[in-house]
Amino acid sequence: VMRTVGGHLYRYNAECFFQANIPVTERLLERVLEIADVATDDPGMAIDLYCGVGLFTKPLADRYRRVIGVESDRTATAFAVENTGADQERSGVRIVTAPVEQWIAEDRSPLGRVSLVVFDPPRAGAGANVVEGMIRLNPAHIAAVSCDPATFARDIRGLIDGGYELVSIDAFDMFPQTHHVELVGHLQRSEHP
Repeated sequence: VMRTVGGHLYRYNAECFFQANIPVTERLLERVLEIADVATDDPGMAIDLYCGVGLFTKPLADRYRRVIGVESDRTATAFAVENTGADQERSGVRIVTAPVEQWIAEDRSPLGRVSLVVFDPPRAGAGANVVEGMIRLNPAHIAAVSCDPATFARDIRGLIDGGYELVSIDAFDMFPQTHHVELVGHLQRSEHP
């Protein structure tokens, strides 16, 4: 299947997750990229956790010299490599096939400065270990994407307790006339100790 979202072409198959409501997905992507644009004021790289086929990774590469996408599903990461051009010699994009919980638990200090972390976990949310890993990465900004308000609130609480402040929350009616909602939260590192 091929879909164009935000001016970028994405390829994927039926084994991969991709948002079904493309017009609302475009709005959601725009919001994440607005956060990314604010984060570019802080020099560093971007990390896209639970990157899937590269929905956020691909346009982040237009804004950052270095982008890492992390995803556990091998089929999705194969498409992410294709969609982002990560297999090209001069690409600043690297796609990692690994469970986010495992990847983020390792020492990531050699990566250097991180301006932005985007995370879009499954309905179960990121969880405490991933939240702690994000705090250790110490990004200036975080774009939290979620399809479940309860796990979103839990993950955001952990980030606030870890020194971040919530700047904004936006809701997107991905499935009209149902109770489902997609959320995008913008967090930034607190200036207060």
